[in-house]
Amino acid sequence: MQAVGRHDFLPTGVRQIVQARLARLSPSARTLLTAAAVLGPSATFERLCRVAGLTENEALTDLDDVLRAHFLREVESDDNARMPGAYLFVHDKIRDAVHAQAGEARRRVFHRRALEVLHAGTPPAAELAHHALEAGLAEPAVHFSLAAGDDAMRLLAARDALAHYGRPLPLAEGLGRPDLVMDLRARRGHAFASIELWAEAKAELEAALAGLPADQPGRRAGVLVDLALACFWLLDLAGVERHAAEALSLAEAAERGDLAASAIALLAVRVQAGEAIWARRRSASSAHLNAQPRSASRHQRLRCRRSRSRTTGSDDSTRRSKAVATRSAWPARRATRR
Repeated sequence: MQAVGRHDFLPTGVRQIVQARLARLSPSARTLLTAAAVLGPSATFERLCRVAGLTENEALTDLDDVLRAHFLREVESDDNARMPGAYLFVHDKIRDAVHAQAGEARRRVFHRRALEVLHAGTPPAAELAHHALEAGLAEPAVHFSLAAGDDAMRLLAARDALAHYGRPLPLAEGLGRPDLVMDLRARRGHAFASIELWAEAKAELEAALAGLPADQPGRRAGVLVDLALACFWLLDLAGVERHAAEALSLAEAAERGDLAASAIALLAVRVQAGEAIWARRRSASSAHLNAQPRSASRHQRLRCRRSRSRTTGSDDSTRRSKAVATRSAWPARRATRR
C-alpha cells in the first residue's frame, strides 16, 4: 500500500499520541525515525545514516534515543524472516504516523535517497518501484514497476502484477511515452488473461495494439495472439479469425515460428467452434421432428438422429477447441514482453 493510502486510514487519536511522543525527541532523532519509516524493513544503520543525512556519531546517539523510547527495535540475528541488523518500528501504526508527519517534500527527498542507496544492492524490483513512485521519479518508476509486475507474474500472482503495471500508467502518459504506455497495457492484458478476466484483457490489449507502431511486427503479433484468445473466450469468432489471421501474417514476417504456430492453432479452433455452432443450429431446426416421431417419415427420423449425434459431437468439439486454444496460445503470450 502506498503512503497516501496508509495516511488516509490512520486514526486521528493514534496520530496525536505518536506526535506527542515525537515532540520529546531531538530534531535529528526525528529525522532518523523518518528515514526508518521510509526504508521500512531495509533500515540498516548504514542506510539510515545515508537517507537521513547524518554522520555515524550523530546517528548512534539518535538511535539510542529512539530505541529507549520504544519507537524502534533491532532485528535479532536468529530472526530468519527479517534482515539481521535492521531496525523495525515496534508497530506499523507508529511507522505510518511518523511517515505522515514528515511532510511531502521531506518524504520525496528521503524516498529518492532510499532508491539511490538500495539500487546499489539487489533488492526486489517492487521495493525500488515503491521508492521511485513516492519520489515522483517517472521513468524509474515505470521501469521498476514493469520489472516488479514481471516478477509477480512469474510467481503466478497476477493481481499483484496488475497493481504494479497499473500504478505507473499516469506517469507514462505524462511523459509522452506511448511505447511505455503500450508496454504497460500489453502486460496488463496478459495478466488479466491469465486469471480469465477476458473482457478486461481485451480492452487492455486493444489499447496496447492501437499504440504499437507498424514497424514492430513481432510485438504486434504477440498482442494479436493474446487478443484472439480473449475473443475466443468471449465467443467473438469473427474477432478470433481477424486477429489470428493478422497475427499469422506478422509472425511470418518477423520469423516468429512460436507466434505463427499459435495463430494457426487459433484459426483452427475458430473453424471447429464455427462447425459446432452450425451443428447446434441444424439440431434446433429439426427439433420439431422429436415431438411427433410416429407421424414422421423414416427419412426424417434418421435425419433427426444424425442431427442429435452431430450436436453431441459438437459439444465435445467445442470443449476440445477451448482446451486447444488455451494450450496453443499460452507459450506465445510472453511475446508481448519482447
